[in-house]
Amino acid sequence: MTNTNALLQKLQDREAKLKAQIKKAKATAAKEAAALDTERHRIIGAAILAEIDENEPLRALVQPVIETRTTNPRARKILGLDPLPKTGKKGEEERKNNPADAG
Repeated sequence: MTNTNALLQKLQDREAKLKAQIKKAKATAAKEAAALDTERHRIIGAAILAEIDENEPLRALVQPVIETRTTNPRARKILGLDPLPKTGKKGEEERKNNPADAG
């Protein structure tokens, strides 16, 4: 192997290691961002739940939003909501794509 080929191989090996490190760092960053987002949701949810226990006008405002935005059957059951009526495939696709249904 010539010096040029050896150098090229060494650089390609380094490139592969760097790509793996970048991929791992991106995955770690995404996981950390998801954890922060989950914690943010928990904090906001706890604050709103505490307030709607004492604030009837806020409860009246928030309840329809919860009824409308919560389409995941498990989440609806946890919240004590009635199941949604069965719909066609379009309704199922909308439920799958609803970010409010993380549960």
